[in-house]
Amino acid sequence: LQELSQHFLSSDLNGKYLVSQDKFCQCIQKLGITNSIISEKDMQSLYKKYSTDEHKLDYRDFITKLKDFSFKPESVYKDSEPEREAKRQEEKTLQRQIKEMLFQEQEEKLHVDDCLKVPVNKIEKIFLNAQKVKRAIQRY
Repeated sequence: LQELSQHFLSSDLNGKYLVSQDKFCQCIQKLGITNSIISEKDMQSLYKKYSTDEHKLDYRDFITKLKDFSFKPESVYKDSEPEREAKRQEEKTLQRQIKEMLFQEQEEKLHVDDCLKVPVNKIEKIFLNAQKVKRAIQRY
């Protein structure tokens, strides 16, 4: 924070404790934080959140809020055990419904040919294939 304060002071030419968005981003980048940790979009959202108006950010207020900040994992990871269990139950219910739907679709896919409209050679072929399956089943 001390280093960030120094970067803000050096970029504040008129001494009003205000910096523009470009200067704000430059000061944070001078800290050597990689883009994988804080991206341009993150810096812009920080600037919008803590800026006093569209064009200026009071960096003293920003530094004070950074000092007072404390990370609370429970505020980020809000999933408690009952909520996780409820999600699991919901997923099981959805999976069961999907299986039932698939099973119903398989049952509905019964294909029936009218023997008066199908050529005789096709009926004979179906009969011979059925006999092969019957013999294969009888072997086991």
